[in-house]
Amino acid sequence: MGTYPDTPFFLISGITGSIGSSLASFLCSKNFNVIGLSRNKVSEDYLIKHPKVQWLEYDYAKDEPSEELKETITKLSTKNLISCYHCAGMYSSKKNSNLTNQDFIEVMEGNLISTINFVKLSLDILNPGGSIVILNSQASIAAGNDELAYGVSKRAISSYVDGMQIEATKRNLQIVNVLCGAVQSEMANGRDGFDKFIALSDLSETLYSFANTGKSLRIKNVEILRRNY
Repeated sequence: MGTYPDTPFFLISGITGSIGSSLASFLCSKNFNVIGLSRNKVSEDYLIKHPKVQWLEYDYAKDEPSEELKETITKLSTKNLISCYHCAGMYSSKKNSNLTNQDFIEVMEGNLISTINFVKLSLDILNPGGSIVILNSQASIAAGNDELAYGVSKRAISSYVDGMQIEATKRNLQIVNVLCGAVQSEMANGRDGFDKFIALSDLSETLYSFANTGKSLRIKNVEILRRNY
C-alpha cells in the first residue's frame, strides 16, 4: 500500500473531506504512513487519489471504538502511531427559531459524539508522547447567524477536551483543541471572502506541526484565524 515501515504513522478521521484529504496528501508527500478512517465505504476516486493510505471503515458518530478496531490499527501501524487527527465533523445552518430537537441531536452526534469516540480510540493506541489533534471551530466561541446548533456542538467539544486533559497527561499524551476560522474547503466554496480564508495547504502544515510537540510541552487550545479578522 505504499507504506514505509521505518517511518511514523498518522491516523486521520474525515479523510474524505477537504481538510482530512489535504492533510493526508501532505503527510504522504513526506513519505509518512497514513491510516484513514471513513464513516462510509470509500469511493474508487479516493482510493486513486490516496494510493498510499490504508483505509478503515468506522462510524465514530454512532459506535464506540471496539477492541478489534484498536487491535487492527495497532497492527497496521506497527506500534509506531504518533499522532491522531480528528478532521471529521458536521456543519449545520438553519434559522435559529426553526431548530428542532432532532437538529441538535444530529449535529451533536456528528461533532461531539464523534470526537468523544475518536479520543477514546486514540488514547489506547497512541505511543507515549503522541498527540490527539481535534479540528474544532471558531464557532465554539462565536457562532455566525443561523449556526446555533453547530456552535453549541463545537463549544461542547471544547468542554470535553478541557475535561480530558488530566487523563491525557497521565498517559503522556496531549490533546490539542484547534479553533479554526473559515477554510478554503468545498463546504465554504462560494462564500464571500473565500480568497481570504485559510489555505488547505497552510492548515495541513500547521496541523502536522502539533505532532512534533508533546514530549515535555503541552498544547491545549490553538486559535487559527483567517486573514480578514
